[in-house]
Formats: sequence, C-alpha cells, structure tokens
Amino acid sequence: AFLMPINWRGRLPEFRDVDAGNYEGALVFGAADFDKPEFIRAAIESGKTSEGGAVVFQRNAGSKETSKSLPNGLASAFCALGMMTSWIFPFWSELRLDGCQQMAHQPHCDVKMVPFDVGVVYRRNAGKQLAVACFVRRVDADELMKSCPFSKSPLKSAEATFQ
Repeated sequence: AFLMPINWRGRLPEFRDVDAGNYEGALVFGAADFDKPEFIRAAIESGKTSEGGAVVFQRNAGSKETSKSLPNGLASAFCALGMMTSWIFPFWSELRLDGCQQMAHQPHCDVKMVPFDVGVVYRRNAGKQLAVACFVRRVDADELMKSCPFSKSPLKSAEATFQ
C-alpha cells in the first residue's frame, strides 16, 4: 500500500493559509493504483466535494481497469507500505542570518525511527532546484540508485557520510 499525505489548506474552504495547525489527510493506494504516474495524478485531480462537504477521491482514476481492493486483515499487517510526500510549499523561504548564506536545505531523519519507506520531494534552495530525500529500510543506497531515475551523484545522508 502507498500513502500520499494531502495538505487541505486551499483545497477545502474552511482551511486557509492563515489558520494555525495541521490540516492533513492521506490518500491510500493499492499496488494497481500507483502502477503508472498518471494514475496518481488522476486520483489527485479527481477530488470533488460531496453534498455532505467531504472531499472524495477516486483510486485508480486514471485507469479503466477496476481497482483492486486494499489489503485487509492479516494481509494488511504484512504488506509493504510506503509514502511519498511533497514539501514544495508556496510559503517556503530560505533561512536568512546576517553574514551567512544558505547553501542547501535538506530534510533529515533517523531512518531507524521510520516505520516504512518514505520519499520527500523538497526545494533545495530558493531557485527552482527540486530534490527527493529517500528514507528507506528495505533496500540499500546502491539498490535504490539502480531502481530509481535519480542523479548519478546523489547527496548522502549525514549517517552515511560520517560512518
């Protein structure tokens, strides 16, 4: 199963940028639902407000195939779980300190504390450069690089750099 957190600010009228707090939910996808990138895009774009005010998304909205059900019961306890989230916020700005220049921003996480594989899309600097931080437990860095279309010279985590 695959989780995609959603920030409800700007998507629902009662949650505005000036409101304090976390207004988040998650879309949950089964393996067939994220088989192709366009399936994820279609599911996100399918969000519609129902008569009761709830936002309803359609899993596997980009496919004419019937979406398989999500794992349940014992299968849900042993299924592989992953999450991809975006930290590309419109209100992000670089940290400014007198006499200093921010060279890069990078999410940090102790992978031993992460219960499943997580990818974080983020802005490295004030320019348009985007990056993905991967906090994974199921594969090592070499295997991740073989299976993903990333740069050939990735940044390593602090843990990997100073071991």
